[in-house]
Amino acid sequence: MSQISDHPSYDQALEQAAEWAIELGENPSQSHLSQWQTWLNHSQINQQAWLKIQQVQTRFQSVQTSNAAKEVLTGTPQRQIQRREFLQRFAAFGGITLGASWLTSQTKVGSWVGNLSADAHTNIGQRQKLTTFAGALWLNTTSALNLSDTEQHLQYELLSGEIALNSMNNQRTSQYLSIDGVQIISQQAYYAARRFANGHFQLSLIEGEARITAGQQSITLQPRQAVTIKDFKVDSMPTISPHAFSWTQGRLEVIDMPLSTLAAELNRYTLGHIHVDKAVQPISIVGAFPIDDINSATQLLSEVAPIKVSHPLPYLTLIQAV
Repeated sequence: MSQISDHPSYDQALEQAAEWAIELGENPSQSHLSQWQTWLNHSQINQQAWLKIQQVQTRFQSVQTSNAAKEVLTGTPQRQIQRREFLQRFAAFGGITLGASWLTSQTKVGSWVGNLSADAHTNIGQRQKLTTFAGALWLNTTSALNLSDTEQHLQYELLSGEIALNSMNNQRTSQYLSIDGVQIISQQAYYAARRFANGHFQLSLIEGEARITAGQQSITLQPRQAVTIKDFKVDSMPTISPHAFSWTQGRLEVIDMPLSTLAAELNRYTLGHIHVDKAVQPISIVGAFPIDDINSATQLLSEVAPIKVSHPLPYLTLIQAV
């Protein structure tokens, strides 16, 4: 096990926390537990890193009681093996973790559990395509909406996550999208909308036309335009992000995106966690990365940037400088 550092960075602490998770194994000795406790109490950074490991643990423990999550987690034989190894390694930690209910509320699992009552919803890493009278409607990972679909009107509310609508071939069905009191009205349009946890959302338009009404403000969005909206205030964006639409095709297309931002985007599609060391966070990335296979996406990153990728624990990915 690594020696205790007097002033550990979070990057170092997270790597050490992963090492401790492996070191303790299924039946940790009293000596190992004592050393682990000393490491844990040494600094607040160590405690934060261990909490992250616990959050990953709780995320997968909750999978055991959720059929929906099992479908995401056990999609391949390799994932089945990783899941079994992960749960075995953490089986001994039941008495030294924080309350499971609190941790679940802090994880991605808690996000999609709250979506289950919606008319349409997706789980972590899933995408769904709906056929409506207006056209194709996609839901991205961990998204939820309520909708009413008739030949005359498609009315829907984005509750969480991200959607894309292509109604360019539509002739008679009007579309009404509602997000927190803001309304987007269209007849023929190809747009994407994303709702963020901090309360704001983005709307990007590739083709057609869409009218936005936010409080007293009303604007018409033209092709290749994008806006952000928060507290009924509409602000124009300089350009449309390629990944605003590429996710519908199963990939994340980025141009000059900081590595830290790209990792945050990839994290949306996995039950695990991708951590990027501070030293390499600003690296600018260009490319297209698969979102149905996050391990392949992170390995591809190592081919286009001066970084190394490691997996010290199942579903924990560390990205560091070479």
